[in-house]
Amino acid sequence: MTVRAPVGAVAISIHSACIGRGVCAIVNNLLSDKGFLYQLLLSFEEIKWKSIEQGSTFTAISSADVRSVKIDLPCVLEQKKIANFLSDIDDKISGVQTEIEQTQQFKKGLLQQMFV
Repeated sequence: MTVRAPVGAVAISIHSACIGRGVCAIVNNLLSDKGFLYQLLLSFEEIKWKSIEQGSTFTAISSADVRSVKIDLPCVLEQKKIANFLSDIDDKISGVQTEIEQTQQFKKGLLQQMFV
């Protein structure tokens, strides 16, 4: 997760990596599902981190800020169900965005043919 502007952008690493300034690693444990944690952090991007970031030109949050966030977790099975549901919605959104882009390209091609 980014801890410097823009604060709160998240991604899941598919490999071991060394991280540098501006990024923190958040690792799930036995009481949390990785997919659920990812979705939860996504939901924090717009509201939670904005409320605690500091700085005017270059905003940031500290490790203490990240550690201070308390969350209530449902049981792991319920977390998995929620994460899978939200992931399926993300997949559908991605599919619709692809369709929109393809349709825009089709329209652009039609317009070029009409006005050549």
